[in-house]
Amino acid sequence: MNVAWFLNRRLDFIRQLYAGSSAPFVDRRIKIENGVEPFVPPYSEDGEPPFLLEWQEACDSIDVLGHACLCMLSSALQAYLQTRVRLRCEELSDADRKRVFRKGWIRGYNRIFTDAFGIPFTDGPVPIAVLEDIVLTRNSIQHDLEITTNRPKHADRKLGAARSVFLDAREVELLDRMNPDARTWLAPPTVHVNQASLEASIDTVARFVEWLDGAIEAKLYG
Repeated sequence: MNVAWFLNRRLDFIRQLYAGSSAPFVDRRIKIENGVEPFVPPYSEDGEPPFLLEWQEACDSIDVLGHACLCMLSSALQAYLQTRVRLRCEELSDADRKRVFRKGWIRGYNRIFTDAFGIPFTDGPVPIAVLEDIVLTRNSIQHDLEITTNRPKHADRKLGAARSVFLDAREVELLDRMNPDARTWLAPPTVHVNQASLEASIDTVARFVEWLDGAIEAKLYG
């Protein structure tokens, strides 16, 4: 089975899904910001920006699409690694699986590929922390549930040394300007998946899989 081929088809699907689905909301936001029909600002003296609700809904819709696509990207990478292992490795016992994956499935598969093929992920073109950022951000999207907002927050690890690429630029600026001691009481920043960070992450996964696939084939067939 050409596992990488199927992975790349899934990546292509995610790209086109985001581009096609986000386009109407991006267009609406641009029209509101530029006062284009049907969002021509009416005369008002209250000082509140016109069409604020519509603008916020467009922004939230783009964010939610990014969240969904990032979750799909994480699942696609996991499916690739899982399939590769099933094709070439003995199935782990429940006890071994818990031991190997206790620090997360990226590090778990890194251990499996290191032991089974002699291919540690650290030899590849993508740092393990970058792959983990995709997975941990996906976890935040899935598990940080609040009834009052569509915007999940990053886990606390995002406030430490391992900074996520899925952050809003304004929140990054705020964090950088704050005294580090103040961050202990500050709410974690929100997850922000825009077109640039999503496309960069898709390209990162594609580059990692291209390297890993080539390394496995070289080990198996010389």
